[in-house]
Amino acid sequence: MDNGFTNLLSPEEHGGAGIGWSDAFPLFWGIGYYRVPLPIAETVIANFILNSAGIDAGTTEPIAFADEVAAAKLVVRDSPEGVVLKGAVARVHWARAAEKVLVALPDGRLGLWKLNSPAISILERTDVTKLPSDTVVFEDAAADVVFDCPFANVELPLRHFGAIARSAMMVGAAEFALEESVQYALDRVQFGKPIGKNQALQQQLAHMAGQIAVARHAATLAFLHVPSWSDSHASGDAISAACAKVLAGEAADVSTTVAHQVHGALGFTYEHILNFATRRLWAWREDHGTASWWARRIGGTVARQGGDAFWPAMTDPKLYGGSTAA
Repeated sequence: MDNGFTNLLSPEEHGGAGIGWSDAFPLFWGIGYYRVPLPIAETVIANFILNSAGIDAGTTEPIAFADEVAAAKLVVRDSPEGVVLKGAVARVHWARAAEKVLVALPDGRLGLWKLNSPAISILERTDVTKLPSDTVVFEDAAADVVFDCPFANVELPLRHFGAIARSAMMVGAAEFALEESVQYALDRVQFGKPIGKNQALQQQLAHMAGQIAVARHAATLAFLHVPSWSDSHASGDAISAACAKVLAGEAADVSTTVAHQVHGALGFTYEHILNFATRRLWAWREDHGTASWWARRIGGTVARQGGDAFWPAMTDPKLYGGSTAA
């Protein structure tokens, strides 16, 4: 965590590199492609939000976070000790390894809690990847700091940023699974020839590659529309974030199915390297909103805009990283 990756998106005065999300795409992609078992993405996002609000987390240790939907049922109240929190949040990735947790409060503010507080306990859980996905229990735990989100024009900012990050990570993991599958199809000989010579298998791999290419493009565009720390008043683009998570989820479904079909029973053994990609894809498609959750957001947005606005919105050059200038 001392190599600076976790502060790439933060301004230089907070020890960061000050780069934009689009420049950080390779980092999130690499977490997926190389199946990195570390809370890098979570810490990058937490530091980005804290530093954008002018708050120094005061640590180089991992920071976990709970997004708006996950933390919606928490009870917040003011006390002489400050803002205190009561309730439990499930699926907080890497909570056991983190020093602090950033929580999206039901009233719209954000709060930072030290996890070594006696009023906080961690129930250690794992997801399908066998990596930490813990439940954090707050018993009238006082916040270290509570603040207004600097990205007030981004709806559900923690979920928004988390989904975009996961979309790039899923693309990376899917591309690794594709490469492994193609190589295995070339190496595995059956009935005197490589199984990759089978036309039906070639079609499946081509379908897998196409789905991943679409997901990569959607994730790349979503990264272009994320507000930076220097432009926190930007609204972001909820549609591009939603499309990225939806298409990443669809690519995950196809990629895991085809990859395991190609590898057969061998690919299902936990020790096989394919598992470290496909299990992450199964887990990550559930994080920060499933494909169906984000698809409903797209449908709701389109419905509210009305039929006359549908085609102009679909053909807006800004959706494709272009300019509206003539």
